[in-house]
Amino acid sequence: MNSFIKTIKTQRMKDLLILIISMLFAGVTYSQYNYGVDVSAQDARVEGKLNIDDGTNSIYIGRNAGVNNTITSNGANTLVGVESGFDLTTGFSNTFVGYRSGFNFTSGTSNCAIGELSGWNLQTGSNNTLLGVNAGYNVNSSWNNTIIGTSAGSASGLGYDNVFIGFSAGNNNTGTANIFIGSRAGQNESGSNKLYIENSKSSTPLIWGDFSTNDVRINGDLCYTGTIGTCSDRNFKKKITRIDNALPKLLKINGIKHEWRHDEFPNMVWKKGTEYGVIAQEVNEQFPELVSKDDDGFLYVDYSKLTPILIEAIREQQDQIERMQSKISQIGILSAKIEALENSEKKSDKIASN
Repeated sequence: MNSFIKTIKTQRMKDLLILIISMLFAGVTYSQYNYGVDVSAQDARVEGKLNIDDGTNSIYIGRNAGVNNTITSNGANTLVGVESGFDLTTGFSNTFVGYRSGFNFTSGTSNCAIGELSGWNLQTGSNNTLLGVNAGYNVNSSWNNTIIGTSAGSASGLGYDNVFIGFSAGNNNTGTANIFIGSRAGQNESGSNKLYIENSKSSTPLIWGDFSTNDVRINGDLCYTGTIGTCSDRNFKKKITRIDNALPKLLKINGIKHEWRHDEFPNMVWKKGTEYGVIAQEVNEQFPELVSKDDDGFLYVDYSKLTPILIEAIREQQDQIERMQSKISQIGILSAKIEALENSEKKSDKIASN
């Protein structure tokens, strides 16, 4: 029986179905179902159940599907399509559906590739899900990837734990632990631990992130109607002290109007026209904790953390005003006393002259 199955694996899927059904069920009538084959029209219809099993809990349908398989038991592979799983030898629990899907796959478990040439060069690896024509086409040894979309994640040498969703998303990426969502999102990104949410191959996506540093960048305007809160409960904090000398330090930072240098930094998404802000280098000299540096050495200011500094600067200024008012009040009292004394002396002099 096994030699017979190996012989018919080389035939076309339609011919295989017709052959099996015609041999087993042609013209056989049961009380509930009628099994029949119309060979002349090259059509086959089965009313009821059709069980196809090679003895290893696997199903191979299509010319040369799994032709090099050497598994003798518990393969649990499902290969459907011409030359799907062509080189599969020792892998199990894999599903390859589509023309030459998983063609070069040899060993590994729990992979699913659906679509023409999906996972074509996947040779070893496990737990990969590749859905779409050419999805994961050149991935050769990888695991834990979820790739959905035509030509998505099809570069050679792709790493692991990636999620690519969208046409050609992550098409040229060879990194690990990336998440790219959108048509062509992250298409030209070669690194790891990156987040792209975008509908083009732009290197400045609408939302960009780096999981290794927990950084997120939004290249555009953000409008929200709810609340964005920062953890600030006293119970979360220790070593609490007041900010000293906030006012003199703040006076060394200039508030400026400016325009962005779009031509020199085309990859930065800035609004055109006049903007208001500060110079990061000036802030870094006074409050270095408010400034961060990117991989290219450019500085970024956390404007929200200027708020407590402004509060203390206002407090210091108010203290100065109150001290000045106190002095002015004291001067007024002293002036009144001097004036009263002078008036008293004038009266005394007038009485003495009389």
